[in-house]
Amino acid sequence: YGGEKVFVGQFSKDGRAFVSACQDRTIRLFDTDKIHARLRRRKDREADADPDSSTDKGGAAAAPAPVQPFKEIQARDVGWSILDVDFSPDQDFIVYSSWSNYLHLCNVRGDSDVHVALDMEPAIPRHFCAFSIRFSPDRREVVAGTSEYALYVYDIPQGKRVLKIQAHEDDINTVAFGDDSCSQVIFSGADDGLCKVWDRRCMHDGQRARPVGTFVGHTDGIVHIASKGDGRYLATNSKDQTIKLFDIRGMGSQSVSAAVDHTASSIPQWDYRYNGLPHDVVHPVHPNDMSIMTYRGHL
Repeated sequence: YGGEKVFVGQFSKDGRAFVSACQDRTIRLFDTDKIHARLRRRKDREADADPDSSTDKGGAAAAPAPVQPFKEIQARDVGWSILDVDFSPDQDFIVYSSWSNYLHLCNVRGDSDVHVALDMEPAIPRHFCAFSIRFSPDRREVVAGTSEYALYVYDIPQGKRVLKIQAHEDDINTVAFGDDSCSQVIFSGADDGLCKVWDRRCMHDGQRARPVGTFVGHTDGIVHIASKGDGRYLATNSKDQTIKLFDIRGMGSQSVSAAVDHTASSIPQWDYRYNGLPHDVVHPVHPNDMSIMTYRGHL
């Protein structure tokens, strides 16, 4: 779609819809049932056809027509790009974020779009970004990891931001809920190389809120957290070119994590989004690694 950089790609929970978003300020929703049916028809045609039937008169392979979305949403209040999108648990709505003071809710189905702006009330207006956003399993709240090194919680029924916690020492790139059936356990990962565990029941006072545990092990920023959804296991992806698997039963306490060396050490003048990994880089092993498994092989 116009050669724009794509920053978001996510399936709905039931796998029947796929959402993508990029710098053209358009959110595209695709019906995966139709895509699968199309792929099956194409496979059947290729199996029944002459080997040369898939080429045009010039001998070149005929390019398939692009898959069309069932809905396109023109995003509002976009700064630079749409950076994250999440489906509501009932898959009737999406929420999206950008470099903006606001998140936006929008309906998934229907011919018209209904946008609702969620004011995050940042400390520094116009210089704020929610890099990662997730609906709570009960759909009442949206949790955001932000450029202010803080976790934000927005209460949808109340229509206001209800919590802000200074959670990390650098940008929070990713947030996730630990249990698909419960809205209490939250994971956050940041450019400080730490993954922190939060209990929503202990987060009522943003000034005093502390994580119930911390995972140490990465040597560079964490960019994504994928929870198994059972309240126990999670996988983290990092700029250090590793994926780590953690068990919540083995997390370190706040006092333990404060005592160990957890400082992330980024490679100078290297951006993992655009540059190849320098050949002379040595993959360090964190001396206090709490993960139960490490996966390598990216580069």
